[in-house]
Amino acid sequence: MNKRILIVLEALEMGGVSRVSCVIADELVKNNHNVTLYSTLSNTSYYQTNANLHFARNKSGLSHKARKAITKARAIFKIETSPAFTNKTELANLLNYLEQHEFDTVILTARFISYAPDIKRKFPEIKAIGWVHNNALIYLDKYYVRSRSYFIQGLSELDCLIGLTESDVQTFSKYTPNARLIYNPITIEKNDVISNLTAKVISFAGRVDFPHKGIDYLI
Repeated sequence: MNKRILIVLEALEMGGVSRVSCVIADELVKNNHNVTLYSTLSNTSYYQTNANLHFARNKSGLSHKARKAITKARAIFKIETSPAFTNKTELANLLNYLEQHEFDTVILTARFISYAPDIKRKFPEIKAIGWVHNNALIYLDKYYVRSRSYFIQGLSELDCLIGLTESDVQTFSKYTPNARLIYNPITIEKNDVISNLTAKVISFAGRVDFPHKGIDYLI
């Protein structure tokens, strides 16, 4: 049966989450599902996609910079604040969009998982799937440490959580009974030239960001 699916993410710029979201969306479209990518920060997509696009930028009340400032202030004073309160207009816009378009499934990436309780309360028939693209402890102990209980509550109300590694799925399983492992898709074209592994040269392509990329482990 064809589904109406909404994938919620911050940006559709050059980057891993955007790239994988577009790839997954296009594969779902190939299988005759109606897919929309909903971005809260971008006003265009860096990647071409056959999915529908909706840009909620400039409709979320607080700017990205303002949200970052609030997050820093919370960290300084060690205050835990509900993301639904901090991003009240953003959440309202998302709930309104869900109501207008009657989606069957909403896929929430990263911080949007905290919105799962609000979505399930208003639309209990919608399947809410969480999709995490980073290390579980980075989410719990760094990114969302000042809204940790709200993030965990969001995890507990998901119908399913998708993680990228076995260790992450194991960690998240403490908070949600339906954690599943699905690796990111491989999009690199097969090359007939195979290294003979004689040259001791290692190449790394990516952002120089140790917490995200694990370059320290590579070195």
